Amino acid sequence: MSKSLKNFITIREALSTFNARQLRLMFVLQPWHKTMIYGEQSRAEMKAREAQLKNFFQNVKAAVRTADVKTTEQRWLEALSDKYSQFDAASGEPTHDKEGKPLEGKVGGWVEAGGSWEVGDSLRLEVKDKARKDYEKAAKVREPLAKKLAEGPGAVEAMRAEVEEMRRQVAAMQL
Repeated sequence: MSKSLKNFITIREALSTFNARQLRLMFVLQPWHKTMIYGEQSRAEMKAREAQLKNFFQNVKAAVRTADVKTTEQRWLEALSDKYSQFDAASGEPTHDKEGKPLEGKVGGWVEAGGSWEVGDSLRLEVKDKARKDYEKAAKVREPLAKKLAEGPGAVEAMRAEVEEMRRQVAAMQL
């Protein structure tokens, strides 16, 4: 581009043909490594693009004015809740303990820690430790039963009689 070749235009001259917004659009939409196309076709295209942008922003303003914020927020919260439910179902991780209580406290601790895997690992260790303790309790009950069963078939009948006697005693205590 040079004045001697008569293909040079100043910004002031360009503003006589385009308004400032159209000129900015033309600069933004032109590839940096190619020659800028300046002419009647560019002017018509920039006018159409400017009208398109004005129309878009007017539609956005109208939508914001007429939108019911509470309804929109409620729909958003419902959609978010659905996504969390889908995630919980897909993750395969339990969301409630054996008694049906939500595991919010433990998950909340994980979130507060920034979601680090170390906290998740410690939760897994807690669950394994609890399972081990449950197994130990079961072993304490199982050992005497195994000894009685080893005594023979009569021992089983004696155990049943003991259980029935205990049931009667408990029933008498409740009356």
